Amino acid sequence: MIRGYDIKEFYQTKTGAFARDVIAGHVNDIWPQVEENVVLGLGHAFPFLQNLDDKGADRVFGLMPPSMGSFLWPSDVGARNKAGLSHLEDLPLPDESVDRVLLIHGLEFCNDPNEVMNEIWRVLKPNGRLLVAVPSRLGTWTRADRTPFGHGRPYSMDQLRQVLKDENFVLEHVRSALFTPPFKSKAMLKCFGWLEKAGAFMPLFSGLYFVEASKQVFALTKEPIRVKPVKPRNVNIGATPQPS
Repeated sequence: MIRGYDIKEFYQTKTGAFARDVIAGHVNDIWPQVEENVVLGLGHAFPFLQNLDDKGADRVFGLMPPSMGSFLWPSDVGARNKAGLSHLEDLPLPDESVDRVLLIHGLEFCNDPNEVMNEIWRVLKPNGRLLVAVPSRLGTWTRADRTPFGHGRPYSMDQLRQVLKDENFVLEHVRSALFTPPFKSKAMLKCFGWLEKAGAFMPLFSGLYFVEASKQVFALTKEPIRVKPVKPRNVNIGATPQPS
């Protein structure tokens, strides 16, 4: 399992800064308005949570799996910590307590992705939105183990869609990103940056897949919606604020 600090350090490199800007652009485009929403980041979503917080969200916080470790976020001196640790399949949150969930650098490291999706369904409010990003199996970023996308289990778009459908999510938007190879040189990244726009015509070769899904409680399903009972568990969530 890659450590949270490894991912944090990656986003401070030239390659990481390029990836962060591309991903943040897609997140902001898919979620242009989050006013008065409670937003939860799962996995390692911290590089993208600040923009959502700046958009007027009611509350923004993040949880990382214990195997990744954790750190304070935001890192500003005197700022109230909004980060903590939690098993992604057992979130320390009440039912229907968050409006939006951003899951990135998380699903590819899970032993049971369906359990994670089931738990996200539980904590989302009706009509709540989930935005999940996973490394693409065919992308060049998956083969670069110096990036976080080169670790864990990559997905095909069909596999990602199926995991969401299995847990009764309704697919809303699908898109791809990171068509530019993970060059170390800022000049090379800038030179080939045009691929981010041209890549819409060749999604199979992207480095990252995005799927936005919604929780529609009245969606027709072949089987009853499976929501497991909440189990008590010792979880270190530090000073993470919990939605009320």
